[in-house]
Amino acid sequence: MSKVHVFDHPLIQHKLSIMRCKDTGCKEFRELLDEISMLMVYEVTRDLPVQEVTIETPIMKAQFNMLAGKPILPEWQDELERCWKLLLFNQFHDIAPG
Repeated sequence: MSKVHVFDHPLIQHKLSIMRCKDTGCKEFRELLDEISMLMVYEVTRDLPVQEVTIETPIMKAQFNMLAGKPILPEWQDELERCWKLLLFNQFHDIAPG
């Protein structure tokens, strides 16, 4: 069953309000959508599992948290970003001007 996630972060609400304004042009709307998508990534990934790792800094070895599991391969970064933007564009298409 799907889960609904409410984005109640003040920056997201602010940018959504600007998007809803009838005076917001297409270019500004798309820029706001891009900014909101990045903020949404932070909210959605808030609960990703982390693991403690030892990293050697210039001063000493120290323990830090990093994402648990397999890293995303660099060659997939662009594709993931493209898919994420496409998903968000389709999610908001009903309120887009034009």
